[in-house]
Amino acid sequence: MPSRRRLTRPLLALPVVVLLAACTSGPASTPAGTSAGATSGTASKAASTATPTMTSVETTPSATTTAPAAAAPKRTKASLQKALLVLDDLPSGYSVEPPDGSSGSANISSSDPRCKPLVDIMNADHAPGSMATAQTSFSGGQDGPFVDQSLDALGTAAHVSAFHQTLRAAVAACPKVTMRLPEGRSTMAVRSVRAPDASKDAVAFRITAQGGALDGFEGTQVATAVGDVDLNMIFIGAYPEEIDEATHAAYEKAAEELKVKAASVS
Repeated sequence: MPSRRRLTRPLLALPVVVLLAACTSGPASTPAGTSAGATSGTASKAASTATPTMTSVETTPSATTTAPAAAAPKRTKASLQKALLVLDDLPSGYSVEPPDGSSGSANISSSDPRCKPLVDIMNADHAPGSMATAQTSFSGGQDGPFVDQSLDALGTAAHVSAFHQTLRAAVAACPKVTMRLPEGRSTMAVRSVRAPDASKDAVAFRITAQGGALDGFEGTQVATAVGDVDLNMIFIGAYPEEIDEATHAAYEKAAEELKVKAASVS
């Protein structure tokens, strides 16, 4: 278990001190409070999605055999680390947020059985099926914005798509969760929001504290596919244009470094 305190480990990995700073620096919900469209998904379809398997093809003597699909490249933590954003990729004024060395983690819970899929995702260490992972965090100052990025290699693009389908359905099914920290707890409203159009299957949702220890906290999370790699971004105190620009910058750099053909979005 990582020693770094996390809010939602696969999607949001900001230290608790950052979260509390965001909660006490004023109404953080104002910058990201843009119009949102709810997304939908089908969890059962996502659960049945699997890596495509090659099968033999019956042919006549004159037919040619089907060429095997190209194997997915092997991803390592080092290769994913190179694909992360660095300070030179961001506007001036940002700094790297060091990992929080204190013990303890945020815990997400809900008594609503419809929220179990989302609770499981938010309490997991990585995206499900992750074979390698890398992450980094940035701060635009004491009052933010705060940006967290992670990359998870899931083996195939189909696995990334299945995860996003599951996430989309989980968010749509869950109206609120409870977040517990050593400092206290808050009820967090959950809703789907418009995702930056970095790729066709991007998913985004927002969690907003409704009173309690984290009153004033609002975080926007974005998940998008870079081939066989899942790109996750979290923003606190960021304006909509900052969310769009950082997500696009992260996607373009990851696609270039990982040698993935950028998906066109119509």
